[in-house]
Amino acid sequence: MKKIIALSLILAMIICASISLADVNLSDMTRDELIALRQQIDTMIGYSIQGRYTTGVDIKEGYYSLLTPDGYGTYVFVYPTIDDAQNEKNPLMTMLLEKNETTTIHLVDGYVLSISAGTCLLTPLETPSFAP
Repeated sequence: MKKIIALSLILAMIICASISLADVNLSDMTRDELIALRQQIDTMIGYSIQGRYTTGVDIKEGYYSLLTPDGYGTYVFVYPTIDDAQNEKNPLMTMLLEKNETTTIHLVDGYVLSISAGTCLLTPLETPSFAP
């Protein structure tokens, strides 16, 4: 039930944003207003609902920050292959992210990111200087 409510709220926010933006003339906005709008759009795009995302197909290879913004725990798994993800075996990483908890993951080509509950804000990061 909580998942349905969370999904409904996210969809309502997207619909409200699209309705309110329908009458907005971007050329009349200041630079600061445009930057704030872009940040809001980037945030909305970053939300991931339950699902599996294959690196190199659904998501680019790289480092990502995961943030759980809602009040529910989010289960996150990273599998080395699609077969492992489908059979839910041999995870490389398993974690439960609580509200406002953040972690960093590194996804390489072929890895599967699986979000089995809750929502995450997935933000791409630049490759850290210590990375190979």
